[in-house]
Amino acid sequence: MDAQKSLKIAQRRFQNGNYLLSLKKYGQARAEFEVALTLFEKMSSYKEIAEATNNIGMTLLKEGLADQAKGFFQRSYEIKKTHATATRESMFNTLYNLFSISGVMTPDEFESYFLEMKALGEALGGEYLGIVDRERQVYDSIVAQRATDLKKK
Repeated sequence: MDAQKSLKIAQRRFQNGNYLLSLKKYGQARAEFEVALTLFEKMSSYKEIAEATNNIGMTLLKEGLADQAKGFFQRSYEIKKTHATATRESMFNTLYNLFSISGVMTPDEFESYFLEMKALGEALGGEYLGIVDRERQVYDSIVAQRATDLKKK
């Protein structure tokens, strides 16, 4: 199969996945995203790989599988950072997805992602700053708990 045809098939499967996601058919959506991901990986299409892994994470999150979603969100974010394939808005959105699973993150992971999201939010301004401010409350509580734990030791 030639590269152009593979790309069209992958894009179609990705669109199908988004459609099924909007219908709340998470398992079927994930299957479409996984096929698209396989094809995107064969073509080293990093932007699309990042988006497909993010969307697989979203389907897992919607199914209550935050621990599995975490790896997909992290992979998506790392690809976006490493290959410079994403806009700052897209990177911020993936970080925000990570915050939706903060319960399965270590305090160090949470702090690291919060600081990265804060920097992006400040650069983007507007509504992004509001999101950072909301998440700051959770960040502050984690920092306070960490300080309490250190005092106990």
